[in-house]
Amino acid sequence: MKGAKLAARLLPFHLNSGLYPVASTAHLLGLNASRNIISELLLPVQATTASQLTFVRGMAKRNKTTIEYISMTEPQQDDYKNTDPANFPQLLAAIRQSENLDRVKDLMDKFATRFDTPHYVAAILAVAKRTHLRGTDIVQRENVDWSETTKPFWQRPNARPRQNLVQKSKSLIARIEEQFPPHLNNLYPRQVAHVIYSYGILKRRGIVDGCPFLGDLILAISHDNFRSMDLNGIGADYSQIFKGLANLHAAGSPADADTRRLIEDVAHSLSDEMLLKRGHIRKLDAREVQTILWSYGRIFGKNSFGASERSAENGAKKAVVDLLCDAMLSSGVTTLAPSAYAGAFWALAQLNHASRKDLLAAMARGYSLQTTLLSPLDVNMTLCSCAELNFRDENLFHLCAAKAAELLPEFTNTGLAYMMAAIGELKYNHNGFFTALNKSILDEPVVEIDPDHAWRALKCYRGAGRKDEQSLKVCGRLVEAVLRKVDEASESNCSMILDEVVQLGLVEAGQVTDEQLGPLKNRQTWLQGKQ
Repeated sequence: MKGAKLAARLLPFHLNSGLYPVASTAHLLGLNASRNIISELLLPVQATTASQLTFVRGMAKRNKTTIEYISMTEPQQDDYKNTDPANFPQLLAAIRQSENLDRVKDLMDKFATRFDTPHYVAAILAVAKRTHLRGTDIVQRENVDWSETTKPFWQRPNARPRQNLVQKSKSLIARIEEQFPPHLNNLYPRQVAHVIYSYGILKRRGIVDGCPFLGDLILAISHDNFRSMDLNGIGADYSQIFKGLANLHAAGSPADADTRRLIEDVAHSLSDEMLLKRGHIRKLDAREVQTILWSYGRIFGKNSFGASERSAENGAKKAVVDLLCDAMLSSGVTTLAPSAYAGAFWALAQLNHASRKDLLAAMARGYSLQTTLLSPLDVNMTLCSCAELNFRDENLFHLCAAKAAELLPEFTNTGLAYMMAAIGELKYNHNGFFTALNKSILDEPVVEIDPDHAWRALKCYRGAGRKDEQSLKVCGRLVEAVLRKVDEASESNCSMILDEVVQLGLVEAGQVTDEQLGPLKNRQTWLQGKQ
């Protein structure tokens, strides 16, 4: 009966609050009460007469909620950007929220004795993120918004960090590298992923030449047959580790042979053991899978450093590439951005994996949803990869060519030349693109072109079948530009340019003469006469 008396004292509270927990009262009290006791306790709620029902309704009406909530903007996290932290988590938050390298240095100076493993990892990541690129190397898309505060942009090829940040970054990284080694035995997968990824960015931006403790980082995740990755690894860990390894392998100055071999072994082990055999591919979303596929192409691609020295056994495993393709399809290709599509196209071309037409077709359909986000590099990589993979999709070609015509001034000379060679290889004729290209060349008072780019441009006009008067005039001006740089051209370039001139019929069209082509036909004789 003690339980019944307690329930009787608590019941008015529930009634006055407008709540009628018929089952929850007994449950919360842990009662093993009989039905008779419960029915007696809850008799006022289970009204059986008109008067009892009126009483219950009136009580509910009097006790209904009348509180008005005022909406207030609350910060998502405490602000330690400017205030000094007082404990371990606050110091970690302050490092993560630092807005510039000076703030990171200030925290390291003031709280050097309190830095632990998470703080050093956060500091390495902060240095990588706060080493911003030059403003001239970033192109903002003013007419497209991702959110109220974020605008999409693309990064120009060979972008460099701001000069005033280079020395600051180098000094901070050198200081961290002196103090970090004692903590290498305390790392778990998320921290290893952060460090490898950060060093990949720093190497790409020319801050470091490599990661001095790469072997220790790899050992931290691979010991005991990848036990830590098996227990704690998530999709973001795999994508960051692979991307960091790819940048350490190839970005900037190429890694030495021993480091490249180490990176290739780790990439093989992680992909084969963890993704393929243990099924961790299920932990990855589409963006993470695409990052790993891009990294795989960067490490094992036909144009990667050391590819000529690599044996077939040490190359990319077809089963792993097929697994990544299947994962991309199953996790939703349409959620990716055009830069991710272009990276995946490029990776499959580098890996000579042209058999997955299903994935290529799915990605091609995804481009039409986000054409405003296409950058010159995306267009270039997509068309060049389609030419190498022998993949045709007329709608994709139309979107890329139209975007190339719109962004023509943003292309680099090398990027435009390779894209034109791909268009010629694909034999695709887009009138809008060639009209814009012809106008841009004919408007130049003096055309300057690298001989290595000239034959690619001529191949574009020949492959697309552009033999109208304006196009032939453009080709004639390109040949004249090459003739001014014959001494810089190689024998093979001269031979290919002559072949394109013949197939385009420029002599018959009156754009060039046989006498003008003399230096190209007999380059050695012409050079000797010039001396």
